[in-house]
Amino acid sequence: MLSNREKFSLRTIPEKWQRIGKIMERGTRGQIDCSVTGDPCIVWDPERQRYHMFYFAQAKIDGIEHNRNAHAIADNPIRENIRNWKKLGEVEFVNHDKMFGKETHKPWILMDPYRPNVAKKWKGYYWLFTATFSNGRKFIQAAYSNTLDGPWVIEPSLNIMPGDEFSPDGLHADAPTAYYFEKIGKILVFYMGYPLKQQDDTPWTPYGSRSLTAEIDVSSGKIEKTGTALVPSGKHHSWTFGYIGGLQLLKAENDGWYAMINASPTPPKSVDEEKNIREPSPSLGGFIFTKFEYPDKGWKVLDKPLEYIENIPEIARKDGEGVNMWRHHMFILPSNDLVCLYNTGDYGNEQMFGKICESSRSCVK
Repeated sequence: MLSNREKFSLRTIPEKWQRIGKIMERGTRGQIDCSVTGDPCIVWDPERQRYHMFYFAQAKIDGIEHNRNAHAIADNPIRENIRNWKKLGEVEFVNHDKMFGKETHKPWILMDPYRPNVAKKWKGYYWLFTATFSNGRKFIQAAYSNTLDGPWVIEPSLNIMPGDEFSPDGLHADAPTAYYFEKIGKILVFYMGYPLKQQDDTPWTPYGSRSLTAEIDVSSGKIEKTGTALVPSGKHHSWTFGYIGGLQLLKAENDGWYAMINASPTPPKSVDEEKNIREPSPSLGGFIFTKFEYPDKGWKVLDKPLEYIENIPEIARKDGEGVNMWRHHMFILPSNDLVCLYNTGDYGNEQMFGKICESSRSCVK
């Protein structure tokens, strides 16, 4: 079982994927996920021997978006029954007054970097990282709970705020992922930084988001921003030319790490030109690699994404895929099969789909 796996690594990058279709249906009218189900984060609960999925749920009511984090569970989502998720509704925060703007999405549970999809405790608690927003700006906040079922308590000392107006995160701090490196006593947080002002180091995409890092010292609990993990590629035909999204770690067999990211070849416009959509289509998913043992730097983009939008087959388009493929999340089944979940579709109308690796056995150690 996944819960007993001591080590995991990727031998090679998976290249052949088979569609398995829709993973989770949107809710019915009026439910919290009636418009969008997406941005999944799946973790194993060793205490209750089941899987948890935390995901972004959106309901658009009378033209107004309501964004929340939702929660689902599965006792045994094996290859033959990957859709075995029971929705539990909205993730509950007991001190909701500490949340910026009362809107939140893109949840992530603190994980063990060497055991993908396994939740990791710190200070005796599970930790949930989430992007909250108010007045057109996004922030990262963290909350803790005795169990993965919640409820969750927001810890204000771990807020990641946008930087000054000239910083690469001058507009938004968004899309967090977090990993507990126990031997060195640090929690490494990756997040998506959106600039407010143009960035001189990426003139080809001056307003393009990038992957930034922050660290939490596990002894003192102090958090600080520590730098840049990856910027958009300066190669004109690169699938990462425009902007970089979320980052999920996967240990490489030998030295270093792979990671799955989202990115786009399309540079965003400035806030003055486009106030709302700072992630122009298409969003694509694919892999990056670093040779460093501590993976906060040295990332290189692999040549191709998992799939280009124009290569989505017609039968998949009829099922709801297209325009974008957001927040790719790798789910390692107990059988060592690799499943990639992602949300796709028109803006504000996205649903969760999946692909399974046809060569999992040769890729996984």
